[in-house]
Amino acid sequence: GEDYELVFTAPKDVVEKLQQSNISDVSIIGRVTDSGNTPGTVDVFDSEGNNYKSIRQSWDHLDA
Repeated sequence: GEDYELVFTAPKDVVEKLQQSNISDVSIIGRVTDSGNTPGTVDVFDSEGNNYKSIRQSWDHLDA
């Protein structure tokens, strides 16, 4: 099989339980907060708190 990692969001208490269990390794890469921005938008910040704009963009299957 191929190696892969899952990216997911979960409530803080669930993440803490996963970290304490022996089931698997969990790496926290960020958190979801209410920034007060426009609903449906996502802001990504780097480790220094600067707004990060990805060079790569996802494929829009509905854009024909």
